Amino acid sequence: MFRIRPRDLTPTGWLLAVLAMALGVLASVPVALWARVAVGRDLFRILPEVVAGLLGLPGILLAMLTFHYGGRILQRAGIRVLRPQADESQPMLAREPAPQTRAEPVDLTFGDNVRVRTTAETEAAGVAGRFGQVYGMTTPSLFHVEILGTPEQDHAINVHLADLDEARWFAPHLLEFVDHGAGTEIRLGGIDKRWVRAANGEWIEESLATPKRPWWRFW
Repeated sequence: MFRIRPRDLTPTGWLLAVLAMALGVLASVPVALWARVAVGRDLFRILPEVVAGLLGLPGILLAMLTFHYGGRILQRAGIRVLRPQADESQPMLAREPAPQTRAEPVDLTFGDNVRVRTTAETEAAGVAGRFGQVYGMTTPSLFHVEILGTPEQDHAINVHLADLDEARWFAPHLLEFVDHGAGTEIRLGGIDKRWVRAANGEWIEESLATPKRPWWRFW
């Protein structure tokens, strides 16, 4: 579990390790004094390794916790305990999680739920922060539609804004992916089927046709 090697430690890490071991030894002394009185000598003779291991456990745990939490406090203060090449591979010190960032939407598809990003353009249009659902895509160079924003590529996305009850065309970089719109349903007239959106973005086909009754069944 702990694979920190001496060469992985910075000078500060060495100081912290020495402090942790010293505290562990100090914690073991009163335990040993107590055991000398409370534990019979016969037990020492029968199970010396087990007794020694149990007596040393509090000191070991204190040393590990001191190094672990001491390292976290120092890291938050910007002081490294492990060298950079060791930080990525050692599980002992819990590093502060990197801020999660969402990549720019590239493959938004029909049925996805999106949020309009807040920019000068979207605020001026009164749609900043609004949520909607992708209804379609187009190629602006072929179909001249009014687009909010300037697309980085020849691609625009149509979003239906539910609270405004209207659809608008957006440049893709103005839209932020929310989810795949699980539960969205599509039906086509004259076809006894429906397609329901799953959470992973797939469309699941379901039959709506009434099962035919066997010729021999009269009820």
